[in-house]
Amino acid sequence: MKYTRKLLLAPCVAIFTISASPSVGTTYTLFSDTVIGPFDDSQDFVMRIRTLQNVFLRASLKTYNASSGALYGEDTFSICNKFEYEITFFARGRVGVDGLRYVLSIGSASYTFNIDPLVNMEVNANAHKNNSVTFNNCCIGLQNSRKITSETYNFKDTLDYVTIDDNNAFAINEISFSYNRGDYLHYSSCYLEVNDYIGVYSNFLSRDGYKVAFPLDIVASSSSISFIPNSHMYVNNKTMEMSDYHITGYSKTDQIYVPIGKEKEFESNEVRIVIEDFGFSKSKIVIPLSFFSLHKLFGACYESEYCITGGVKA
Repeated sequence: MKYTRKLLLAPCVAIFTISASPSVGTTYTLFSDTVIGPFDDSQDFVMRIRTLQNVFLRASLKTYNASSGALYGEDTFSICNKFEYEITFFARGRVGVDGLRYVLSIGSASYTFNIDPLVNMEVNANAHKNNSVTFNNCCIGLQNSRKITSETYNFKDTLDYVTIDDNNAFAINEISFSYNRGDYLHYSSCYLEVNDYIGVYSNFLSRDGYKVAFPLDIVASSSSISFIPNSHMYVNNKTMEMSDYHITGYSKTDQIYVPIGKEKEFESNEVRIVIEDFGFSKSKIVIPLSFFSLHKLFGACYESEYCITGGVKA
């Protein structure tokens, strides 16, 4: 199944119920019908409170920096009669590296909610060949009853090289890694980055003067991530030169090619697949790749293991 990037912009909604205990009378219990998550930093969290009978309660919501304990702000309100109320937990852009803590006070009762900080770290596949990487990401829930969502990366069987096939195309589909997660997949961008020191891809806009990024799409199964080139590129079918915009004589392609005659120059080049803001943790995944050309047995000298040269004998 093919996934594209997913950005959740609508508020998350959870529903809670306030009910009076017959034996206590004025003691109210808050509990969750649903536990939401994982939390996206582009969202606010909306809680709806339902009262099951006529009540009148003073309430407040305090928002804290979970790391420093600094108070961001406090909102006060009243709950009265049998009704449904909507409270917005303003979190958009605040989660960051510290996370958030909310304290909701209703009458004499107090409830704490937590949003774990974003991880935002770089995961290098080569550095984790012998061990898996696991991030635990908290969904929003009542304190001491929080649902934890985990994601695990495993690069044990991930290739550390990319081959060039007989058509001079990068065999991107051969690269994959294991990824176990919940029903959620997020990334902001994915690309193959090539250090183009000799200007092979001069029709592409370079970064830092020499880095060229070819857009990729992610293909996700239940337990792995693989890649296919994005189709918004063009190639000269005679020279295999490429462009990210249409040029006369170029045709649309869904492959990434090495121009004919430039294979040798690429053998010491640096190539990597990069995924930005990936998964619950919004980490940067980097898969460094060496360059390996599948040379033909016989043919032109620049592309074959064996070739015949000659001339006119005097």
